[in-house]
Amino acid sequence: MVGVVSRLRDYDQVVGYKKVVGRYKFYSPDFYWWTGKVIAFTREEPVSWLTNNYGLPVFENDVVQITESGRLRCYHIQMCDKETAVLVDLISGQSRELLNSGERLHCKALFAGFSEQKQNYSILRQYVDVDGLLS
Repeated sequence: MVGVVSRLRDYDQVVGYKKVVGRYKFYSPDFYWWTGKVIAFTREEPVSWLTNNYGLPVFENDVVQITESGRLRCYHIQMCDKETAVLVDLISGQSRELLNSGERLHCKALFAGFSEQKQNYSILRQYVDVDGLLS
């Protein structure tokens, strides 16, 4: 069942996922079992074109580790669509745009759904292992 997927939140809590296939909407609390039963939510987070090490999609507001040019980097996915992802480096705080070149860029998901209300990267660093990323 191919479709457009988004993650559903009730404020800061992830409550499930929504998949739109044509004119039909399917919902899942765990990304595996899909039904037509609606899940109540207050916000949707779009899926990015990035996947984690297990081949599962990475969503907007996730925190990931990506190895680029031999260097390990830790990023907050601030915004994404099918063509681009805006990444904020947790060490420098600088943002950059990553373009979808068609090549799958795999990453390690560290923190699912970093809340927009809590975008304080110094606090987030306490929850994410950034050892060795400063070199």
